[in-house]
Amino acid sequence: ENGHRHHGTLQSHGWKESLGAILEVGRCLRKTAPVKEVVEKGSAASVTTTSSPVKIGVFAFCLDMLVFPYVKRRKDSDHLIEDSHHDLDDEEIAVAIVSDIMEDPFCPLPLDMWTYDIGNRSNDRDWKRFCRIIDSFSGLMEELLGDSLRSVSSSSEMPAKWMRNCGGAALVALSDALKDSGGRATLITTRRPNYGVGALRDREAGQQSHYLRKECEQRLITPVQRVPNISAISGNDKDIVAGQFYRKLGEECAKYRVSLDIVVTNAVLS
Repeated sequence: ENGHRHHGTLQSHGWKESLGAILEVGRCLRKTAPVKEVVEKGSAASVTTTSSPVKIGVFAFCLDMLVFPYVKRRKDSDHLIEDSHHDLDDEEIAVAIVSDIMEDPFCPLPLDMWTYDIGNRSNDRDWKRFCRIIDSFSGLMEELLGDSLRSVSSSSEMPAKWMRNCGGAALVALSDALKDSGGRATLITTRRPNYGVGALRDREAGQQSHYLRKECEQRLITPVQRVPNISAISGNDKDIVAGQFYRKLGEECAKYRVSLDIVVTNAVLS
């Protein structure tokens, strides 16, 4: 997780707090899932009520990869989980990893494979799967990162690799995942994207003079895709590439009816 510079004094939130917030969102969605009536025709017409599908899923972006956890059958790892009556203990958590974050990131799994219909209050199997993913997430990442995570914990300084944020690639993966169905996704981050596609340079770094003139400050907070003649203003090709990336991403989201929110959980961003 990682994001932008915003001046404030709010306390930063970490990995566990974010997972707790996601679980609470899922719990609220489950309680408020809309109910629809189904008319069953026959000798005696009857009306039954059922919850509308409300699906939720989660994946992580860390260092230079996207990590998609999902639940699969132990005995049949090549197929999606069917809504049958098999024992949930016969399932296990697997992981799909996207390492291409520099050129063409994507969602590696069908949406149904890593999202769960938590709105179905008459059947809590998917809710239990989603809770299992959330409960296992920290341990899963610790196991995946292994020695890298332990070396960071024992080091007095944060290694440069751990300052990487591939949030731009995560946004592309979210858009790709929802392009067939449409929908809403939220990216939770503590740092601006600075690695891979969509990387943004720190436009404030070493430039306190930006705040001496109103027009300079306005340009500083203007999204890169909206700054005119940005190459002449910044003298930095990275701004041009980033501007083109976010313009294209916005156009694709509008085309496929996808809404992307970005939540920054750090008060001071870099």
